[in-house]
This record gives sequence, C-alpha cells and structure tokens, in this order.
Amino acid sequence: MNRPTIFLDLEQTIIDDWFSGNGINHGIIRGIFDTLGFEKNEVVDVEIFSWAIENMDDVEHFVFFMANRLEFEFNIRIVRIHTVQDVLREAGLFMNRFLDLDDQLLLGKERIFLEFCRATQRRDIALIDDVASNLTLTNEAGFSFRTINPLKF
Repeated sequence: MNRPTIFLDLEQTIIDDWFSGNGINHGIIRGIFDTLGFEKNEVVDVEIFSWAIENMDDVEHFVFFMANRLEFEFNIRIVRIHTVQDVLREAGLFMNRFLDLDDQLLLGKERIFLEFCRATQRRDIALIDDVASNLTLTNEAGFSFRTINPLKF
C-alpha cells in the first residue's frame, strides 16, 4: 500500500485551540495513520495545513509554543508548515481581483486543498481535518486525494 503525504489541520483536529494549543484526538489520529499504512510506532512526516496559520508570524508562534510538543505527543515530524497566503498563491487563487481573502476562503478548505495539490503536482495525499468530509478521489493517472474527518472516523 502506498502511503500518502499527510497534511494535518490544527484547531479541533490535533489541538483544542490556537491559544492553549493542548493536544487532542491522539488515539484517533494514530488510528488514521494505521489505516493509511503507517506502522504503530513509526514517526510520521506531516505537513501542517491550517487556517490558523495565516502568515509567518503565525508560523513563528506555532513553532515556538507548540510544534516540538505536538511532534512528541503524536510521534510525528513536522516537515513543512503552510501559511494560508502561500497555499492560496500556490493554488493560483491568491490575489484574485474579484475576491478578497475572506471570499476566497469561502471556496472551502477541501476545494482549496484540492487546487493546491493539483498546482503543486502532489500525487498521493491525505488531509486530516475536523471540517472535512470523509472523501477519496482517485483517477487512472495515479492521483489519490483523501480528506479524513477525525471526528467522523
């Protein structure tokens, strides 16, 4: 089984909220990792894909206050932290002359994530996010796109 690149949301997925940053859903997240083909005690490389991280100031806050603790708690290695601004830019949605940032986010996280993955040519990916549907899309070219809601897993 091919193992996908894992993208993790933060708030209500692996932390309770941005200000306290307490880890939540540990067993559920590990169960999802197991289902995706990772070994029980394996350190899983993840990328953070959260609307809580809008810009580099938020990245610095996350790294300083939460990242190391969450890596330990969830047995993960955070290999990249995406900002909202970067995601929209890479997906070709940033600075749309007809839509401001808030309007662009109304497209929905799943849609923006799909456009981001297409634009960055990701092939086998999974987003674990509390607002996502449990959805799998594949095609004959080997593209596999999954969104997993840990609250409905």
